Amino acid sequence: MNAALCQVVIASPDQQGCQQMLEALERANLFVVPLDEQRQWYRFHDLFREALHARLQASQPELLPLLHQRAASFYEAAGVWREAIAHALAAPDYLLAASLMEHAAPHFWLSGEAQTVHNWVLSLPDTVLRVYARLALDAALRFLNSVAIGTKTMHASMAAQVEQIITRLEGVLYRKPAQALSDTEVTLIERRLRLLRALIEAQALLKRGDTERLRILTLKIEDLPRMRR
Repeated sequence: MNAALCQVVIASPDQQGCQQMLEALERANLFVVPLDEQRQWYRFHDLFREALHARLQASQPELLPLLHQRAASFYEAAGVWREAIAHALAAPDYLLAASLMEHAAPHFWLSGEAQTVHNWVLSLPDTVLRVYARLALDAALRFLNSVAIGTKTMHASMAAQVEQIITRLEGVLYRKPAQALSDTEVTLIERRLRLLRALIEAQALLKRGDTERLRILTLKIEDLPRMRR
C-alpha cells in the first residue's frame, strides 16, 4: 500500500495525511514495513493484516465491498491488472471483474499466463459468464494452446478444466436473461464450442498417434459451416 491507495480506499481528501499516518505507524513498530528507501510503499505483516481484516469483517462487513471496489478502481487506473481483478472478485463485483479480465487478457496471454486468465474466468458466475462468453472461449482456447509439450496427465488436467467452461457455457447459452444474445452470436458460440471439443480430442489423438481418427476429425471440422462476418 502507499498513501495514494490509502487515500482512495478511505476516501480521504488529504494524501499527505495518509503518508504521515503510514510513517507514524512505521515509527511505532505497528507491523508496518517500508518496501523502498523513499518510504512510499509499505506492507502490513501478514498476520496483522489478517487480524485487521477479521475485525473489519466482524464490525463493519457492509464496508468490505465498497473498499474492494475502490481498491480495484485505483489499481485499474494504475494498470495493475492482477490486483485490480483480485479486488473486484473479492468485492464481489463480477461484472467489473469480467470487464477488467477482458482488458487485461492480452497482457497475460503474451506473458505466458493463459492459465491465470482461465482460472479467473472459471470464478465468474453463470450470469456473467454468458455476457462474457467470447472472453471465456478465448481463455479456454489460449489455455489449451499454452502447453505444446507436456505429460499425458498435464494435458488431461487441462482438458478437464476447459471442459468445465464448455459445459457451463452450454448450460447457460439458452437461458433467457435480460439481455439475450442474437442468433448470430449464439451460432458463433456454438461453433466455437464444437471447435474447442474437437481440439481437445485432436490433442488426445496426437498423443496416442492415432492418425486415422485424427484425419476423420479434421474432415468433420472442415465440414462445419463457415461464419459470415
